[in-house]
Amino acid sequence: MQKTLPCLWFTDQAAEAAKFYTSVFKNSKVAETSYYGDAGPMPKGTVMTVRFMIAGNEYMALNGGARFPFTQAVSLVVNCDSQKEIDTYWSKLTADGGAEVECGWLKDKYGLMWQIVPTVLPKLMRDKDPKRRDRVMRALLKMKKLDIAALKAAADATSAPRPKVAKTAPPARGKAAARAADSDGDSRGEKESLAPAKFGGLRDRKSVARAGMNAQAKPIDTRAIIRATEGKRWTARQQGRG
Repeated sequence: MQKTLPCLWFTDQAAEAAKFYTSVFKNSKVAETSYYGDAGPMPKGTVMTVRFMIAGNEYMALNGGARFPFTQAVSLVVNCDSQKEIDTYWSKLTADGGAEVECGWLKDKYGLMWQIVPTVLPKLMRDKDPKRRDRVMRALLKMKKLDIAALKAAADATSAPRPKVAKTAPPARGKAAARAADSDGDSRGEKESLAPAKFGGLRDRKSVARAGMNAQAKPIDTRAIIRATEGKRWTARQQGRG
């Protein structure tokens, strides 16, 4: 006798479920059935438990009434060596009211959860390369029934290289345009180089303002400012001599 075995609680379908499961898997059979007696709690003569074998492993089905439905917290894992095997179990266990869930999980017509898993999956998930593991997981999360070829392809895939952006050269300038740009640059440089230190010795800065800009706030005339400055200095020297 097997040391430990799962006990599956059914409302009243234990015998029917055992017959169904043993028809799905090879090396499976119904072993023995027990019935309720006068002590209950279910009606006398109805099936209480059914022991059955699935692929050489022993299980027990119990009729206990509609008290404890199956949940996703407990599931049976079926390890499959090929895609054909996955397809076969998937088709049979989802038949007659079963349902596909996700990531290799399904629910059979009694509400029992199953995981139909390729034997290569644990190996892929234990790969030393974390990027390969992540690609497999991302692919798996998009699946319902697992696809072995797609999982392997995801593991072997590489990140697409980033497209190279062609560098564009600045538009060519003609000689006339180049001279105009250089002249404009010289003019701006001349204006920007006019620092306050150049007029630090002036006592009367009003003459600079009058010479450089009018009431309309026109651009500074550098040459006019310089002439006004030199004139002011000449006047100061003449007064000093007198």
